Parts: sequence; C-alpha cells; structure tokens
Amino acid sequence: PLPLPAKPTLMIYAAPASLLLAGYMSSANSKSLPMVYFILTLSLLFYALSLLKLPTLLSLPFAPSYSSFTFPFVISSTAARSTYLFLSDTSQGPQWLSWIVKMQPWIALALCTYTLIRFAQFQFTPLPMAKTATVK
Repeated sequence: PLPLPAKPTLMIYAAPASLLLAGYMSSANSKSLPMVYFILTLSLLFYALSLLKLPTLLSLPFAPSYSSFTFPFVISSTAARSTYLFLSDTSQGPQWLSWIVKMQPWIALALCTYTLIRFAQFQFTPLPMAKTATVK
C-alpha cells in the first residue's frame, strides 16, 4: 500500500498519455486520425480517473506530494486544446470535446491555486514549540 503522504502522486498517472498527445500534436507533420483519437481517448480516460480520485486525495492532510495536483491537469488541458483545434480544422471534432476543452483550464487553474494556497499555509504556519523537560 502507498503511504498516506504519497497518495496524491497517483494524479501523475494522468500526465503520460497527455504528454504523448501534446507531443504528437505539436511535432507530427502528418497526423493519423485514428492515432489522434486513440491517444485522446487514453488521455481523457486517465484524466477522468484522476478526477474521480481527486475528492478523496484533496481531503488528505497536506504533504509536499500535493504538487502532483498541478502538472497532470495543466498538460491534459493543453493536449486536449491542441487536439480540439486540430480536429476543428479537419471538421472531424466531436462537439462534446469543446465542452471538455472549455472546462479543463478552469479545473487546472483551481487545482494550481489550491495547491499554492496549501503550500503557503504550510510555509507560513509556525511549527509547534517542542516541550522541554525540566530536570529536578
């Protein structure tokens, strides 16, 4: 089992497929529609699984692993947007993707802001003073 402070790192699973999609969309000269849809589906699947796990993970006590709430959601938003723009240019884009592309940046912004606030609270909260033993 994963230790409690490390559990937020589960969010990292949303990143690889989105990184692959973002890279493919930005570097492939001739894009294959089946490949685009395959990677997009994979990316959205891991994104959705991360969103399902998110409420549980956000309720955990703060740990530095909270940083895992940032990058996976930002890269997922970036990848979905570039894919949507490509599919719109080819008139192959599903309508539901536009809704996802509109929502993802707001979710990423909310999570990045929440993470920043939690890190700031941690940084500026004084540590409890250790009790010293008195010798008689």
